[in-house]
Amino acid sequence: MPELLKRLSPVARKPHLCSCCHAVAVRPGERYDRSTYLADGTVYDWVSCSPCKALAPLVWHWADVPAEGIGRDTYFEWATEMANDVVHGEAARAWLFRAQATTAHPPTNNTTKPAALAESIEENKR
Repeated sequence: MPELLKRLSPVARKPHLCSCCHAVAVRPGERYDRSTYLADGTVYDWVSCSPCKALAPLVWHWADVPAEGIGRDTYFEWATEMANDVVHGEAARAWLFRAQATTAHPPTNNTTKPAALAESIEENKR
């Protein structure tokens, strides 16, 4: 289980990306929450955009409170499974949209077919 070392609320000097969806979470001049954790001997910072921060308890509960915590892959798995859910589908689709629109590198367990990905890359070259 990750150990919270410190939580700060600094004012951003530069844009920061969300650790969950990779959308811009913070713009310069905005105050934001930055949490520093220790897990498996590694210290890391965690910054979340408002929508991902709001989803965190739901994703945590869905993941059944894993000892290793939740991260980008957990959000991706939740959103993929819940995309057609009556209650959480809209939030799940919104997360998938933010994640797809903001990064060229999807989560590690992305199910995109290699042929479709290659075709998409070729289309973008034209």
